Amino acid sequence: MKTFIIPAQDIRIIVQKVGLDHLMDAMIARLTTTFRQFDAACYSIPARSGFTYHNPYLGLLEWMPVMQHQAAVAIKVV
Repeated sequence: MKTFIIPAQDIRIIVQKVGLDHLMDAMIARLTTTFRQFDAACYSIPARSGFTYHNPYLGLLEWMPVMQHQAAVAIKVV
């Protein structure tokens, strides 16, 4: 499994080359297709978890896991 981190500068270059409207249209189309094809029986999605902290600054850390049965696991950390 690979983790891809796209730096902000790379996002700026993509938006400049493709155009914001075209990029957003493509993303909306892809998300629409993905939502239509989603089968909840194929995934386990537990409730998000996390905690708040106060030092050195006020903050929140949350993780949102999902497992596609017999395939992959992903965790979004915010």
